[in-house]
Amino acid sequence: MRKIWSYYNPAFVVVFFVSILINIFTIYDGHNWGGDFSQFILHALNIVESKGYTSDIMLDLHIVYPPGFPLILAPWIKLFGVNFIILKCLNIVFWYGTILLAYPLIKDNVSQRLASYVCILLSVSYEFFIFKQNVLSDLPFLFFLTASIFLFIRYIERVNQPRVIYVLLTVVTMAVALFIRSAGAALFVATIFYLGPINRRWLLCVWFLAGMAATFLLQGYLIGVHFGYFELLFAHPDRFLIGIIENFDLVFNNIFVFFIPNGMLITQKIFLMFKSGSYLLSLLIVIVIICKFFKGVRGRDLSFLASFLCIYLLMITLWAGTHYQILGYTRYVLPVLVPIIILIAKAVSLPRLPQWVRNVPLVGIVISIFFNLINIGVNYQSNDDVLLRKDNVEMFEWVKTHLDEDQHFMIWQTKVITLMTNRVGTTPIKVSNQSVDFFDRINEFYIDYVILTKAVDQSFIQGLQSREDMASQVFENKVYKIFKIKEI
Repeated sequence: MRKIWSYYNPAFVVVFFVSILINIFTIYDGHNWGGDFSQFILHALNIVESKGYTSDIMLDLHIVYPPGFPLILAPWIKLFGVNFIILKCLNIVFWYGTILLAYPLIKDNVSQRLASYVCILLSVSYEFFIFKQNVLSDLPFLFFLTASIFLFIRYIERVNQPRVIYVLLTVVTMAVALFIRSAGAALFVATIFYLGPINRRWLLCVWFLAGMAATFLLQGYLIGVHFGYFELLFAHPDRFLIGIIENFDLVFNNIFVFFIPNGMLITQKIFLMFKSGSYLLSLLIVIVIICKFFKGVRGRDLSFLASFLCIYLLMITLWAGTHYQILGYTRYVLPVLVPIIILIAKAVSLPRLPQWVRNVPLVGIVISIFFNLINIGVNYQSNDDVLLRKDNVEMFEWVKTHLDEDQHFMIWQTKVITLMTNRVGTTPIKVSNQSVDFFDRINEFYIDYVILTKAVDQSFIQGLQSREDMASQVFENKVYKIFKIKEI
């Protein structure tokens, strides 16, 4: 016990365990709208029921997720069914596991003092406080990614000691991260780049190349080969390029929002002030990062952490071209937060710099802790569940009782309805070209029922109401109208 208290700052230990309890007691049943969470659970259900990995999810399922996260969910679904509270508790396990890995990373690379404050910040993170209500792969991915970085840095540090075990464990944890999300490939690429061009350890690169290849081959064997988003990007590269240009500041906007959350009016105003100059700032930061990267490559003194940060930041900056919201991208920037803090703190820790400059990272973290706590206090009872709302429950029950298993529906939130009703449908939008082909898709997939939301689907409702030879209304509540498509 004495060793624990000497290694971990007592204040951090107290905050760590208190925040765990607070986050456990503020987990709510249900879920928000979103196709991602429901598809992960449907994949897991297929694993539990020994069905095809992509069976009965959507009539024209275009994007298939890696099997890592569904495999994590499957045992819990096997034991407890689709229990949202239990599935959300996994977020707490992986988030606080990540914090325990981040502590020694920061302590060994910077100082125990900064490690304590950063991990207090992570423990009271407003982003996590809100995000824990989601059943998504981001936090398991973050845990295994952080574990990979932790293990590989341990390998680098043990120069004159046995360290093969660290290479093996690093390859395994990187493979698990890649098995959870394709973005895990950035870990392998950064490691291979660090070992090869930087350190000329080409033989060791083979271990990581083999690990990455084996993971992709195993994934292809288990679920097949699916290009998903990449197929869409190659089909419409112009849209992707425009998206990158429009969203070039998205990454740094969301990094800022992690440290200064916008869950209250004053922090929203602070964010708007930051955003007014964030595009130019983002461009400047990216140029500096690229210059530092090539300088480090030329001098062969680029650290592994810097190599990972450069590659991952570039990847998510490009990936922002697929995103069309100002915020909501914060979960994608989580893997770079600790590396950014470490590298900034090391950059300003030079003895020749004034003390106030060296204290900037610590002061910034303290300010961030304050704003995160205030935002949690303001939004303590935040609950974005929609699945258990009365009108949605009524609609789910009607679909379950009136549609046979071989009958199909159309709605925007297709995969959510499939999860809640065990019936399969599709959306009005054609994923391959992102076009809305409402009536064509009804005919193409022999749709039996169309479920429309009064608030947003008035044009479709009016279109069906004017086609009495094609459809008749069979259900209505305050939110939805359901039409039965007549056989022609």
